[in-house]
Amino acid sequence: MTIQLTELNIRQQARIVEIAGGHHMLTRLAHMGIHKGIKLSMVSTPIIKRGPVVVSVSGSQVAIGHGMAMKIMVEHLS
Repeated sequence: MTIQLTELNIRQQARIVEIAGGHHMLTRLAHMGIHKGIKLSMVSTPIIKRGPVVVSVSGSQVAIGHGMAMKIMVEHLS
């Protein structure tokens, strides 16, 4: 099942299956090590669902704006 990155719970792991953004957004995410096919886990998410989410990618923690995170589609990993 595919969901938005913002729907992951803390410590859940997922794989990116699609990023619905333009060239600028894809390039910006790529510079942070985030691209289709990569595994990540949710570190923190804002209570009010507006602030940035923090994910762990390849051993680094990265903060992503909520709007951008909503455009990243992931699938849960067991």
